[in-house]
Amino acid sequence: MQRILWRSDPAKEVQDFHLLIDHTVVYGIASAPYLALPGGDKLDHALETQRQLAALLASGGFDLSKWADNIPALCPDGESADKLFRDPDGVSTLGVLWSPANDSFALRVAPTTNLTSCTKRSVLSDVARFFDPLGWTAPVLVLGEIFIQDLWLAGLSWDEPLPDNLQSSLRPFMDAEGLLRVGGRFQHALLPFSEKYPLILAKDNHLSLLLVRETHSASLRGGPQLTHSFLLRRVWIIRANSLIRSVIHACVRCARFRAATAEQQMGRLPAEETRPSRPFQSSGVDYAGPVLLRTTKGQGHKIMKGYICLFICLSSKAVHLEAVLDLTSSFLAAFRRFTSRQGHCQLLLSDNKTNFRGAAKELRSMFRAASTFYQECIASLANNSTDWTFIPLGAPHFEGIWEAGVKSVKFHLRRIIGEHKLTFKERTTLLTQIEACLSSRPLYVLSNNPMDLTALTPGHLLIGEPLMNLPKPSLKNVNYLKNSSSYEKTLRVKKCLFFYFLS
Repeated sequence: MQRILWRSDPAKEVQDFHLLIDHTVVYGIASAPYLALPGGDKLDHALETQRQLAALLASGGFDLSKWADNIPALCPDGESADKLFRDPDGVSTLGVLWSPANDSFALRVAPTTNLTSCTKRSVLSDVARFFDPLGWTAPVLVLGEIFIQDLWLAGLSWDEPLPDNLQSSLRPFMDAEGLLRVGGRFQHALLPFSEKYPLILAKDNHLSLLLVRETHSASLRGGPQLTHSFLLRRVWIIRANSLIRSVIHACVRCARFRAATAEQQMGRLPAEETRPSRPFQSSGVDYAGPVLLRTTKGQGHKIMKGYICLFICLSSKAVHLEAVLDLTSSFLAAFRRFTSRQGHCQLLLSDNKTNFRGAAKELRSMFRAASTFYQECIASLANNSTDWTFIPLGAPHFEGIWEAGVKSVKFHLRRIIGEHKLTFKERTTLLTQIEACLSSRPLYVLSNNPMDLTALTPGHLLIGEPLMNLPKPSLKNVNYLKNSSSYEKTLRVKKCLFFYFLS
């Protein structure tokens, strides 16, 4: 029912009219097209409507020549059978194709063949070709209208080729399984298929939520940047930053260790952190703990105390972790393992010995001026041309880089094992995994452009790629260098040198 308020003169009272829309079609209202095309719930009702329509048109001299219906019983007699549409493609009216066989609607769209020279003129022409007066394809065509707005905002001329960032959105890549992937320009890159062509997912997709949760757990409860960098190796989630932050914010285990920090006025960076050098040539060392270790697995085990020795590169922020059982003799062994794996350390910075002296009884004996072990450490480091320097007294801000490293290590430890006690081997294995995670962190904010290269990490400075990255394909059997890229040549020469060294 439609209510109409009307008065012929402003001085008169308003008259109230009620119109039954079920039996009347009012031109101009939103429901007029629907009411003008009625149907029937039963076959008898549809046959009666058909008879009335034919009689109404016949009274004016109009004869219905063709019928189309999803029920053949509407034309039961043989005389009217020739009036049925026999086109297998269906009936087209106002640009909409209706198939009576399966009672479905469709629109014919001619695919665009010229994708090599996309301009603003060609995009406007392609979008304007869609004829849909009923507006059924509006949810799809609105994407083209939004893209046209982006073209106007970019300030392009009519025949100017579109930039790469706009063309990439017009060229989605569909794999053999029908999944939409980022096309990109890395088809000749020596990268895994999932990293060259990440799977495109919407932020609101439930699969995106599950993948972010799984990646957050696989990165040992990493932060937004670490989780995002791991995620980009498999999928490209549109506007993933907000989804990743919401998942981390909702993580119960991460929320237990999240607390508001005070604003700190930052000082100038030391020279060792700003000058280029080999990884771990200038390093800082610090102890974390104590941590409780189990002697063996199962029942009847004993609890012993251990520590985590952290070495951090001052220039690349790469991390090396060692599990030690005490603060004295184990340090030299940990330092020898560190230099044997990471190379010679020219400068080693650590806390001032008076700070250690006030920390615990073991540290007081270790860093006492007359301590024999302290003299042994100095002598051992001097033989290796390592300058062990302590930060000034009362200046804890000098140790910010390794304290931040200790915080990052505890960030993963608390979220992975909590208060569980591990054996020495299990603790060493876990620290090695955390070391790989910390050395795979991006050194800068990740870009939202899928055409950008992988973010630089400390692992690139150590082994040429992130420590947790998938291995690159072997180039041993590649017998040509003429048509290869410089990057491929470098990798092949590097691997050939390794094979020659083994032989």
